[in-house]
Amino acid sequence: MQFFKKILIPLYQITVYTFPFLVLFLLFTAIQLRSITNQKDMIITGLSSSSEALRNIQSDMELLKKNLGQLKETAAGIRVSEDEMFETDSKNETFAKNRKALLNLTPETVARAKAMMRIGTDYSKKEYLINRKTNRYYAVVISYDDLAYALVQRKHLISQGFAEAKILVLKGLYAVSIEDAESRSDKTLMAAIERWSSFPDVNKPPFLKRF
Repeated sequence: MQFFKKILIPLYQITVYTFPFLVLFLLFTAIQLRSITNQKDMIITGLSSSSEALRNIQSDMELLKKNLGQLKETAAGIRVSEDEMFETDSKNETFAKNRKALLNLTPETVARAKAMMRIGTDYSKKEYLINRKTNRYYAVVISYDDLAYALVQRKHLISQGFAEAKILVLKGLYAVSIEDAESRSDKTLMAAIERWSSFPDVNKPPFLKRF
């Protein structure tokens, strides 16, 4: 009996007094576990959504990168086309500016003329040096008192499309002609004169001389 009173009664009292707290603890723990589980599910769902969003963002970035690459190639193509057009226009403009019917007697031209004369060629035997009368009409554009200058000028005229350029050997002068014909109204002669007038630096038409 003494044992019952000393052991069991205190255990009973402890159980009775602590049981409500134990129930509350277990209930609180269950609530917390449920909350944690819900949070875990939300976190997992959120992570899944984030992963999907990241994949979408990555896909959009790759698409944007591809579009930027295509845009860059297109812009480069346009730039190349513009550069080619500008280069072509620049060349045409430069050609137009440098398209001279006659060479100026610059130091470079004089040096070229002297170099031609140093070669030692007997130009008097050349068919383009007309030193006797032929009764033809020559479209003379310029005359020199030095054969060297006339030779350089004739070479330049040939490069400008006057393939029949010749030099008349007159008294004290060398006259450069761009075309010649038997008649003043010859179509070939008139065409050469018309072509001559298309040069931007031409101030006067050729002088028709019968020689």
